[in-house]
Amino acid sequence: IAKLADQNSPIDVVTLAEQLDKEGQTSQVGGLGYLGELAKNTPSVANIKAYAQIVRQRATLRQLIGISTEIADSAFNPEGRTAEE
Repeated sequence: IAKLADQNSPIDVVTLAEQLDKEGQTSQVGGLGYLGELAKNTPSVANIKAYAQIVRQRATLRQLIGISTEIADSAFNPEGRTAEE
């Protein structure tokens, strides 16, 4: 993949298989069947909105967890905090 990128070649299962075949490395990476499985199981841009929504939801959950942790910590240590905190 890096060689294809260095050559400014398109990167897909066909060009990758051709490059690996030229170098005699197709069997070392699991063969054409494995490359096909990788291509089949690789996320595509067709679902980018759904992926972005998942990332956004996870980010929101991480923020809520962080805020919840701060609230729990302050409940265990109510003394010693200033009004500004």
